[in-house]
Amino acid sequence: MQQPQTRKYLLYVAIPLIAVALAVAVYGSQIYVPKQDIVNGEPEQKVAAVVATAQSLPSDATGRMTVYMLPANLDNHSIKEIIETIQRYLPKQDASYYTALGASPGGQYIDEKVPAAADDPGAHIKKGDLVTTTVLKKPADTVNIYVDPAIRKADGTPVTRADFSDDYLFGNGISCCGVTLKDGTDIGPLVLFVVDQSLDAKVMSQLAEIKAAIN
Repeated sequence: MQQPQTRKYLLYVAIPLIAVALAVAVYGSQIYVPKQDIVNGEPEQKVAAVVATAQSLPSDATGRMTVYMLPANLDNHSIKEIIETIQRYLPKQDASYYTALGASPGGQYIDEKVPAAADDPGAHIKKGDLVTTTVLKKPADTVNIYVDPAIRKADGTPVTRADFSDDYLFGNGISCCGVTLKDGTDIGPLVLFVVDQSLDAKVMSQLAEIKAAIN
C-alpha cells in the first residue's frame, strides 16, 4: 500500500493486505492497528501480494482513481470507528486492495528503487547505491479529487485540488485525520480514501449516509 503524505494530522492508515500501518498521534495517543491486515515483507513481496489479490479488482475497473475527502468528527467517534465505517460502506474496495499505485494531484505513483546518481555523505549513500524514490506511472488526468464542500480553509474558502502541490501523496487506502496544503496549512479532522473510478457512482449514492455516520 502507498502511504499518504499526511503530516501533523495523520493518525491512522488502513492497510488491507500489503503493508504495515503508519500512525502519528496528534489528537491523542490512540492508534488502531488491525493485526490481521499486516503482511511483513520487502517492497517486492508487497507488490507480489497485490498481484495475488487481483481478484479484488472491480470487474469494470478503469485504472483511474478518485480521492475522496470527507469531514469527520473526532469528538463523536474514535479513529477506529471512522475507519471501520468507511470499510463497512466499501468492503475491501479501496484502491490498496488491487493496486500498488498511489494517487497524487500529479498522477498515479509508486515507490521504486533506483541507483543514486551521486554520493550523499550525509545520508551515507554512495553513487550507484539503490535508493527509494517516488516515480509517476500515470498522468494527472487519471486522478480525480473530491473535497467535500464542508472542508474549508481558515478564511472560509473551500479546499480544492489547486491547494495541493502536484507531488502531494494521498496513498491508495483509507487514512485519518488530516492533510497539509501547499501553503503549509493543516486541514482536518477528515477522512480520506482512494477508490477506482468505477466505484464513483456507488460512493456518491452513499455519500450523505457516510458523512452522517462519521459526524
